[in-house]
Amino acid sequence: MIELDFSEKNECTFIVARCNNQKLTLYYRDPKTEERVAYSADMIKKISGKVIDNSIQNRLNYGKKIITGFPEDHISLNGEAISSDQSKLNYNPDWMNLLEKIYADVIIKLAYLVFEGTLVGNEMPTFSLEESDSLPLGNSSS
Repeated sequence: MIELDFSEKNECTFIVARCNNQKLTLYYRDPKTEERVAYSADMIKKISGKVIDNSIQNRLNYGKKIITGFPEDHISLNGEAISSDQSKLNYNPDWMNLLEKIYADVIIKLAYLVFEGTLVGNEMPTFSLEESDSLPLGNSSS
């Protein structure tokens, strides 16, 4: 049964090949409806008349918004365990920036799974644009 409520502490575990297949677990909150809408809207940008795929940066930005931490004694810096929990002595206030610097790919994958993981099967989403909403591609003058 699916609970119709937002969860503040979900978790997702990744196997990181470049770290001898060690597991990296991240805690994350459910995105709000407004965030889901904004996430979708920010996937493609129109800059200087060109359509730009913004999916990677978008996933990184929104992934960082929903990540709430990681398990204790799960991540270390210079051989010392760090925490994402402010109440712990080994709390590192820079944990998100460190995570982004080293594991941006994991943050991107988490956002993909959370924001786009409800797609059915292998179907790619399709977009239907009204005539007035059409986006110019390439070097068009619109």
